[in-house]
Amino acid sequence: AVVSTQSTGFLSEGPDTLFKVAVSLLKLSRNELISQDFEEMLKYFRVSLPKRFMNKKQGQKLLSTAASVKINPGKLAVWEAQFHQLQDEKRSLQDPVRR
Repeated sequence: AVVSTQSTGFLSEGPDTLFKVAVSLLKLSRNELISQDFEEMLKYFRVSLPKRFMNKKQGQKLLSTAASVKINPGKLAVWEAQFHQLQDEKRSLQDPVRR
């Protein structure tokens, strides 16, 4: 409902756009999130965050913020490698029968 025709092209760009929207959600919610404990954050993501961006003005703010997010491919590659390394370490600690 909050997505305009102009934003449709931006949203059709794929996974990079989803990442930018996710980063924007965190960026726009930063002040609320840093003041909460883990359980409160979970509730915020489940209840408050969706309500916050339901109106047109906030939805447009989210999309304009997402459009301005710059992705550094080098940093993403490093983070991806670190993620895979952690996953491999986690798998190596599992019981071989359960793998």
